[in-house]
Amino acid sequence: MVPNAKGLRPGKNTRVYAQVIDPSKLMARSSVVICGGGHSTIMDAISMGKPIISVPDMFHFEQESNANQLQALGFGTRIDYNTSEPIIEELILDHSTNRAIHKRMETMAKLAKEIDGGKRMVELASELKPKKKK
Repeated sequence: MVPNAKGLRPGKNTRVYAQVIDPSKLMARSSVVICGGGHSTIMDAISMGKPIISVPDMFHFEQESNANQLQALGFGTRIDYNTSEPIIEELILDHSTNRAIHKRMETMAKLAKEIDGGKRMVELASELKPKKKK
């Protein structure tokens, strides 16, 4: 998935989507996720154990911060809109075959499954819900 993907050409093993309503199914089948820098997509990819190439929107502090952190943690790479196609192709190949990245991502997917973050958040929200007065 590539933000602002209009005009990009799919490769032999690549599909390009300008917009995806529910990316979960596509991510599950992917070896690498290329996405913006939004929190939800990055966290979904990490919880599925997928290496990430993030293209954060310029001057969008949250997206830039997310992309910087995923790179610092070794979960993928931050690029920008000026990154050349050959560099992107090189990153896709590296991220789909790099054992160190895959080991880190497998660890994160295992942790995400063990703690079941979504379920735990619902439980916490239920506990914090104001009690109805009788």
